[in-house]
Amino acid sequence: MNHREIINRVFAKLGNEKQLQEYHDCIYKMLGIVIDFISAGGDSLKLSKGRHFHPLCEALRRSEKGCDACRRADNGAAAYAKASGESYIYNCHAGFSDIVVPLFDKNGTYLGCLTSGQFYIEGNPRPGEKEFQLLADLTGLDAGELHACCRDTIVLSMKQIDGVVGYLMLMGKLITSTYQNLMFMESINSPDKILAIQDYIHENFAQALTVESVAKKFYFSANYFSRIFHREIGVGFNSYLNCYRVDKAKEMLGETELSVGEISFVCGFGSISQFNRVFRSVTGTTPREFRKLQSFKK
Repeated sequence: MNHREIINRVFAKLGNEKQLQEYHDCIYKMLGIVIDFISAGGDSLKLSKGRHFHPLCEALRRSEKGCDACRRADNGAAAYAKASGESYIYNCHAGFSDIVVPLFDKNGTYLGCLTSGQFYIEGNPRPGEKEFQLLADLTGLDAGELHACCRDTIVLSMKQIDGVVGYLMLMGKLITSTYQNLMFMESINSPDKILAIQDYIHENFAQALTVESVAKKFYFSANYFSRIFHREIGVGFNSYLNCYRVDKAKEMLGETELSVGEISFVCGFGSISQFNRVFRSVTGTTPREFRKLQSFKK
């Protein structure tokens, strides 16, 4: 099981957490709005289980263009919240106000975002005939029917919205804690957890990887991680990482015209001197000498 598969399993288990369903049902009973969690990969927990969806949203998503517009609005808001690291209130293309709250784990890794919406803000102008006609032109639906769908739309004051944001943040702590616990258990219990770690190293070898950072990624202590890695692989983490980086550098030296400095950077080395030192310790020669030997063989 690789790292991505572990994340998918964690997400599936997260969707079965009863407490998250209760959080959703509670806010819906109080204010009539829905909550959902969208993972970093764009998957939805569907906490409402298809219930309580706004009639206009249901109508728009039956249209391919309407569904695409909804998706673009959601993805754009999530991307903004992720980049800013703060909650974000915005108007979607259908004229509703929505809230998005980004979630990060203890390592600062983006997990996804909590969303809530499909309401109007008290005192703000609402969509009129012109806006509904534009929606109708986009989706091929009837403007009058779309307008009628919004008759009973929830209206929230700014004070209520502040309360919803606070509620989502509390809910976010539960999701983050649950996510981290599930990640830990999945990583511990996975019979091929070392393969998942190797897969992660191979995908991210160009980054500044350390024992501590990778151990945190898999919810291990650094000491435990070092022990199991050496036991299963036969070499330490840094030796394995350096050898993998050198193998990638050898490929680039033989197959590309990138400079030694460029290859050093692409392969995750901190400097050319470090690259030269590690390369020589692994291969017995320098990167430039290795490239010359490869050119003679051609």
